Amino acid sequence: MRKGSKLERFSKYLDKTGRILRATIEWISRSRQPPIAYIAEDRTRVATGRSALLEFGLHSRGSETEVRVGENRLISVPGTLLIMNAHYGNYGTPVDSWRFWCLSFDVGQSAPLPDIGAAPLLSSALVRDPAAMVQRYENLAREIARPGPCRPERVKGSVLLLLGDLLESLPDTEGESLRFSPAVQAAMEWMQRRHHDADLDLESIARHVHVSAAHFGRLFRLETGMAPMKYLRDIRLARSRELLLRTRLTVGEISREVGYRDPAYFSRLFKSRMEVSPRGFRRNQADHARR
Repeated sequence: MRKGSKLERFSKYLDKTGRILRATIEWISRSRQPPIAYIAEDRTRVATGRSALLEFGLHSRGSETEVRVGENRLISVPGTLLIMNAHYGNYGTPVDSWRFWCLSFDVGQSAPLPDIGAAPLLSSALVRDPAAMVQRYENLAREIARPGPCRPERVKGSVLLLLGDLLESLPDTEGESLRFSPAVQAAMEWMQRRHHDADLDLESIARHVHVSAAHFGRLFRLETGMAPMKYLRDIRLARSRELLLRTRLTVGEISREVGYRDPAYFSRLFKSRMEVSPRGFRRNQADHARR
């Protein structure tokens, strides 16, 4: 019953992603020229201001990345398709570095769904063949840059090919098609929601997903390639970077906000991972923004 419930929720989750893709394909099909506002491969953190955009992003390479739209947050890994609006701003903060292809449509005048800007939108799915999807993004970028009398038709065709391939690349909703097992997926979601809890440890996470700590640790490493507590650490560091950039909280306050009771330990951990102290990171980013 528990597993069936998990797969049922995942099915609805994919239905949302697929529904947006289908509606956008129909919307583009009706237009003479797609209202493309931006397409490029970003390699730095993303901070999109409030604007009437619908964005289809592909996390193609790099480290785990916290993505935020309003109050909606998730941790993206390579191979993740991200569908977001920018009406409330959106942000991507990689732990180390990432590559992120982004296609943005201007939905200020018309939109594939009437409520596209009514609330923060963040939907995601793991695609089957990320390398093939990257080629579609690259092809579209080339068509946009290439002049010629048939440019609008070529661009429209490339957009439809990209969106169609993204739709077809979504995994099935059967259990064997999921990138992660229900226990691992549930644990990842739990860590994302509870990363601020200083008492969160391997045993409590394993209890939450109803498996033994030893089995959970082996399963998590097998499916994700990293230990569960390393994954939790990366979530906390991504969140701490965001708080350093976007708030005036002290380092001690940020330490507690991301689940570390000892600010000195948090600072040492941050510096060992980021090669700069939390205060240095905040200062460097502020200097960069003033240039």
